[in-house]
Amino acid sequence: MPLSFLLSPAFVLSSCGQSKQSVPAVASGGASVSGAGTGGSGGSIPAGVAGTSNPIGGSPSATGTSGSGGTASSPAVAGSAGTGGSGGSGGMSPVRPSFSGDYRSCGSAAPDLALVEVVGGLTDPTFVTSDPNDASRLFVLEQGGAVNLVVNGTKKTIATVQVNNPPSRDGRQERGLMSMAFHPRFGVGGEKRVYLSYTDGDGQNGATTHSSLNVAEFVLDGDTLDVANPKPFLSVQHPNGANRHFGSMIAFGPDGYLYLSSGDGEGNDGPKYGQDKTAVLSAMLRVDVENPQTPPPGNIQDGDPRVLHKGFRNPWRFSFDIGNGDLFIGDVGANNEEVNYVKTGTGPSNFHWPADNQEGALFAYSTVKGNGERGAVVGGYVYRGNEMKDMQGRYVFGDFDRGDIFALTYDGTKVCDQRTVWDGPKGAPVAFGQDAKGELLVLSYSSGSGPDSLYRLRQK
Repeated sequence: MPLSFLLSPAFVLSSCGQSKQSVPAVASGGASVSGAGTGGSGGSIPAGVAGTSNPIGGSPSATGTSGSGGTASSPAVAGSAGTGGSGGSGGMSPVRPSFSGDYRSCGSAAPDLALVEVVGGLTDPTFVTSDPNDASRLFVLEQGGAVNLVVNGTKKTIATVQVNNPPSRDGRQERGLMSMAFHPRFGVGGEKRVYLSYTDGDGQNGATTHSSLNVAEFVLDGDTLDVANPKPFLSVQHPNGANRHFGSMIAFGPDGYLYLSSGDGEGNDGPKYGQDKTAVLSAMLRVDVENPQTPPPGNIQDGDPRVLHKGFRNPWRFSFDIGNGDLFIGDVGANNEEVNYVKTGTGPSNFHWPADNQEGALFAYSTVKGNGERGAVVGGYVYRGNEMKDMQGRYVFGDFDRGDIFALTYDGTKVCDQRTVWDGPKGAPVAFGQDAKGELLVLSYSSGSGPDSLYRLRQK
């Protein structure tokens, strides 16, 4: 069971201003990709939105003849908008919905939510996502290595990733298959790359035994995931060999780079990594999958160049608001459970672990040690779908120990309207997911020893 670091809270909450490292705020550039398109009449090529570059390329215009378009920025420079032409065709772009990024105003409480089962019969699920071009194709990972495809409520295992010394649920260990991310251009021009994060090693304490958090590239062709030929490119070793506090989630940001959350490794040495900028533990890493050896511009300058943010205990799940690119991070604490926030385009940030006092958190609640109490935050997503009108723009997250699901509003300056939107007997939410239409999912461990389930969130 991946959340063995769990402690437990009475809902004593705090919303705090975010504190930064003493590092200049640098607009994060995207991967260098040609804009390859021309703007429509009076328009511009989205190959250089300030602070980010577009990894997809220019969008095609609706009408007109080809004009003079712009090109994407280089990795080292924040992009500038391309010049408008008189129409023409842009670069390849997936046919995906666009989402409003407006902040929600304070003053209205979130409605109660219902959980509608999509599929049961899962064993220790850890992550769910959808094909970015087809919301009906859901991919569910299980801790022991299984990659499942769920379509219309039917589950089939399409591959099993080799996980050394698979973890046991009874041992409440955090090792195994942890997360999945699709390449930003997946499905475009034959792009088939996906990425998985997983652990190896035996996870036992000792001088010669170690566990590592790894990220590798795989090819997904239809329903076939080629796990026989992985392309490893990132590994984070836990020096003390502990089997907890891996963080372990991966996701592509709006800048086109791959982000990886890394915990402090726990153990006696864990806290010392929080403020060590040369350490890849207790960090949010950011890498360019097209050129892993070259750090993206905007990462920290006086430490490990793969590090973007520091000061986490165990950032188990994080997400980017698909409407505006803002980053929300659920960090499991020792005495406080935190939701941390980074506005899109902001440079390196510090969230202060091992200081455990809610400093820098957007929202926090106290951990209460005891059975059935709140004690392990599970980061979620800002809702941008169409099925739950009263949830639009709200951040949805949960607590593993108590089994609650919460919603809060961030209006761009402060947190408000926070409340519990689900506290029913469906087990423990271990991970939230978001499909290609912006609808929310949740994986839940059963309250007993039975099989686990995937649910959709719906407004009551």
